[in-house]
Amino acid sequence: MGERTQLLVRLHDEDGKTRFSTVLHYQWGFGRVMLMDTLNLVAQIPAAYHLNLESAFGKGYEEAYYRWFGQKSSGDNYVGVAIEKFEEYGISKEFAYHATEDDLWKCDNNDGFIILDLFKGPAYYGFERSIVSFFANDWESSSYSVKQVSFEDYCNQSDGNEYTTDNFRASWKLLAEEYGIELVEPKTVIRLGKGESNYE
Repeated sequence: MGERTQLLVRLHDEDGKTRFSTVLHYQWGFGRVMLMDTLNLVAQIPAAYHLNLESAFGKGYEEAYYRWFGQKSSGDNYVGVAIEKFEEYGISKEFAYHATEDDLWKCDNNDGFIILDLFKGPAYYGFERSIVSFFANDWESSSYSVKQVSFEDYCNQSDGNEYTTDNFRASWKLLAEEYGIELVEPKTVIRLGKGESNYE
């Protein structure tokens, strides 16, 4: 039975540089769960002043975004480790605030990944562009890995695919379009194996 999934969120500045990235773990993330959370996070990502920041990447932004994603997401920051518990659990701030694709494997997974990229616009108040990429289990590979897939294929492969009905998929894509979310439709298979990072 597949139910555990991860979402890698990356925040980029106006020049496209990644300034913050963290992994959210979903113990029951199959079917519609992580897909809906992705939409909600794009819709609700706060402006700097809502986080008491002078700018989107002003002093203290890493802690502010980590706390916000932990509170607003239905997933857990690295299985629910609070900032105050980092030292106790041996969690480095680099691991929590600047995660890479390799860090997706540090959480239990058996039903795929999503990567959400949010890009800061020139305006003070927030992020104006987002890209979503989907990865599903690659059962054709000899080693445990996932492959980049389309939105439709991601829905089909999930153990909860009875919940991602035709009406749900059409509605989700319409909302994504309304929020300006770009969906990556891979023309070639990109594989992410344990311990390797070849997503671009």
